[in-house]
Formats: sequence, C-alpha cells, structure tokens
Amino acid sequence: MIREGKFFRNCSAVNAEQLQKIQKKFRGLKYLYFSIDLDGLHPSCAPAVESPYPGGPTIDQAILLVQLLRGHFNYIGMDITEFVPALDHQHITALSAARLLKEFYSALDIP
Repeated sequence: MIREGKFFRNCSAVNAEQLQKIQKKFRGLKYLYFSIDLDGLHPSCAPAVESPYPGGPTIDQAILLVQLLRGHFNYIGMDITEFVPALDHQHITALSAARLLKEFYSALDIP
C-alpha cells in the first residue's frame, strides 16, 4: 500500500505537470492504491466532512486523475475516508463518494 504524497492540496486543476510528478515519484512501481480523504476535496463537492479544505480538487478533477493514471499503474484498491453522514442533508458528499467509487471500479482491469 502506498501511503506517501499529497499531490493535490490547493490545486485549481489536475494537469500534466502533476501527473508527471506522480509518475516520477512512483516510478518503477506497478501497483497503485488510492486513498481519498473527502475533506481534501473542494467543499462544494464534499460539504459533509469534519474539516473542509477550501482549494482542493473538484470531484471531476479527482475522477480525471483516476482515469489518467490508469494507463501507468495497476490499481489494487481504494478507500474513501472522512465522510460524516449526519452532516450530509442533501446527499452531496455521499453522491460524490459513490461516483468516485464507481469511476475507480470502472477503471479496473478485471479479467
């Protein structure tokens, strides 16, 4: 399990430079495990968290990252943390987490 690096704090977009940074950092590794901390996403995409972090990536940017890295690593799993259901009155955070999970599993290369 990879537990290094926070590449997208205070980002306005997922771009080629950030993708190259990840590829360089994990060069030689074959497998990638995603750990998504919902309070690192932009608060408009995940308002039901304990510590919202303004300036984080949007849900679309996080999904783009999953799709872009797919060609460079074999995904082995993911976890999604920091969701507070009691604060999710409009189900925005639950839907964001579900969409991330759906997009991740659709990117898996399952025989």
